[in-house]
Amino acid sequence: GFTVTGPKWVCAAVCSLPAGYYHDTNISPTTIMAGGTVILEPGIHYFDGSVTLSASDTNSWIEAEGVLMYFDNGATFEPGNGNFYLSAPCLASTPQIASCSGEAAYPGGAPGMALWISNTNCSDFNASGNGNYTVEGVIYAPCSFVSMDGTPGTNGMQVIVGELELRGTGSFTINYRDYVTAEYPQIFLVE
Repeated sequence: GFTVTGPKWVCAAVCSLPAGYYHDTNISPTTIMAGGTVILEPGIHYFDGSVTLSASDTNSWIEAEGVLMYFDNGATFEPGNGNFYLSAPCLASTPQIASCSGEAAYPGGAPGMALWISNTNCSDFNASGNGNYTVEGVIYAPCSFVSMDGTPGTNGMQVIVGELELRGTGSFTINYRDYVTAEYPQIFLVE
């Protein structure tokens, strides 16, 4: 369902993107854009190099159930004014987002990882404008600036980022899930 339009792969209706490795040396053009609905199939989607996954406007959707999206070495996720639904891989038998128990996407991995922007990347993540989005899982971008504004929905997640900005007129609710244990720095006085 994707067509090449200028420097982009564009999905005008409904398209599927299989789990796998997407690098600028094996995909050209390097921008994948949802003009309609892009469905990321369950599994790990590894975006590397100058690859960008984006949404064009408020009528576009990126849907990813049972997915870990990993961005490395300059790859970016730009939902912009688009809509997205993202849930981490889990073993629950029901597709309902609230039932996800957040198992790891791969052996030895952290449970509940849904969106990961690597430490070598540190690219900004900006979900903005009028887009609606729902996330179930962990947004992990420890050295990135993350902005969530517009009209987000209810999110069952943890947010572990370098800098977080929440703004806009929509209500923003985080239903905290304890997928990854976060330790808080403590100061002790000793004699």
